[in-house]
Amino acid sequence: MAFNLVLSDQHEHLLGHLMEMSGLSKKDVIQDSLTLMGWAMAESAKGNSIAAVDEARSVFREIQTAILARARLAADRKKRVPAHA
Repeated sequence: MAFNLVLSDQHEHLLGHLMEMSGLSKKDVIQDSLTLMGWAMAESAKGNSIAAVDEARSVFREIQTAILARARLAADRKKRVPAHA
């Protein structure tokens, strides 16, 4: 599937930086980003945190984004709604 994507200057710069760091094409960076977001949303929906962990210093930095919060809220709502028999 092909589509046009309009990015802010900040996101365009970030995409270029990710391409440079990884040596991947624009398409591959976007595909990997979608894969990572899909995993993060699934984990968030299970109630798990998405975080960077520095075990040596015992530092835990959780990422909090609107899309991850929505995934968790949607999963919580599903748990509270009784199934129809």
